[in-house]
Order: sequence, then structure tokens, then C-alpha cells
Amino acid sequence: MAHRKGHVWTAGKLDFLERYLPAFQLACKQFWPTESEPEHSNTYYVDGFSGPGTNQIGSSVRRGSPLIAASVNPPFRKAYFVEKMVQPYRQLVENLQTPELSDRSDRIEVTRGDFNALVDQILASRRPGLPTFFFLDPEGLELEWSTVEKIGRAGRADLFILISAGGVTRCAGSPPTHGSVTRFYGHEDWRPIADHMDPDHVIGQSKFDAFVQLYLKGLRGLGFDHVERYLVAKNSQNSSMHALVFAAKNRTALKIAEDILRKIEHEQQGAAPLFDI
Repeated sequence: MAHRKGHVWTAGKLDFLERYLPAFQLACKQFWPTESEPEHSNTYYVDGFSGPGTNQIGSSVRRGSPLIAASVNPPFRKAYFVEKMVQPYRQLVENLQTPELSDRSDRIEVTRGDFNALVDQILASRRPGLPTFFFLDPEGLELEWSTVEKIGRAGRADLFILISAGGVTRCAGSPPTHGSVTRFYGHEDWRPIADHMDPDHVIGQSKFDAFVQLYLKGLRGLGFDHVERYLVAKNSQNSSMHALVFAAKNRTALKIAEDILRKIEHEQQGAAPLFDI
């Protein structure tokens, strides 16, 4: 069985999801099943880069984001999982076919394809005005800004999103990949950061931090006012690779996330916090 390779910080990300998604459902209690629709909560989950459904972290294997979301109670009205690569897609389909999830098959939609090309279809299939949690965890710069814009304009939405600022730094230094950076941001305001004379710092910031802040500025422009906290994932050489951002349009969602993070940090007994300001 193939698993998605994870890192130490992957465990923290999954810990957060396991606790936040039930809390998200509780916060959306007003949208829970009704007499007319007793079998559905009226909330949605979208995982744009799902992987095979399991993560290999060191010698351990644990549930990935799709299996976590598919098991949440009450179930989402619909959970959408998108995976582009053939083998992870097939493995994900197999991993979701368990006795525990058999009564939820009509609430789970697994699609093979490019999330950027499928987002319109997914957004159109939701009932307007109902809350949706988007987990967007690409490997690099696959997530295009035009996709994020569509999500931001689609109403009630919270995001847990990976910003590969390390990938931006690499691609910004290579002209053949400049187009992917522009699609990632939706504009070319990244160029002054990339072209700064100091290769490591931009006005007291590292290029990594400056690229992250540029992305956060874009999220705020879409109405995600609460994007202050993010995890910085580093590689074995202690170089910054990615920032995982929690972006919400209301303070309540961020407060729930903060409460969960404090509990995780307390349990880690002084370990580095999952999210840093």
C-alpha cells in the first residue's frame, strides 16, 4: 500500500484537522440535520490535493486528511476529494471503501483531476450560503490564484492552505518557471521581492517571509481577515519550505482554531508551537 510521505510537521497538521473538523461542525450546529433532511448536516468539506488517504511519518502510518474528514460526525453533506495522480487516486478510492464509511458513500465524491479545473464544478454543486471548509495542501505551486479567488468569492468558506514560499523562492530564480509563480499569486508583484539586491533579506525580512506576507495580503483582499497564524515547515537543513495558513472570514473560526492549538501545544509540553505569528 502506498502512503503519502510526511514529515514531523505533518503530524501537527493532522492533529489540528482531527480536532478542528468536529469543532467546525459543532460551530455550524445551526446547519445540522433537520426534519426535512434528517441524514445530512448542511456543511461541506473540500480537499483539493488529497493524496492516497494515509501518511507515512517516520515508521508510523496514520490517517490522512481524506479519512479524517470522511469520519467526522455528523457527516458533511458532501465531502469532495480531488487527486490528480493515478496511483494515489486509486489508493484513495480503496482506502475510503471501509465498513465504517459504507453508509456515507453517497456523501463522498472522489474525482481524479486538476483541482484548478474542477473547482467551478465543485462550487456549483454546493447549496449556496452553506459553510464549507477547504483543505488545500499541494506539494508546490500547483494551486493557482484564480482558484483561490473563486473560493473566496463563493460565500461561507474557511481555508487551511499551504503556501510553498520555498518553492516560490526557487522558481522566482529561474526564468522558465516564472509563469508558475505568476499563476500562483495572480499577479507579478512577487518580482520586486525576487529581484532585491540582497538575496536573503527584503527590508529586514527573509525572502521566504516576504513571499508569505504577499500571499496573506491577497487572502485578506478576498475577505479572509483572520490569517495571522501559520506553521512554518522546515526541512532537515532547517531551511523554510512551506507555511500552513488558517484563513477565516470571521473571528469565531479563528478563536476555535486558537483554542485547539493551545491544547495541542499544552500536550506537547513546551514543544515548538504548531502555529507561529
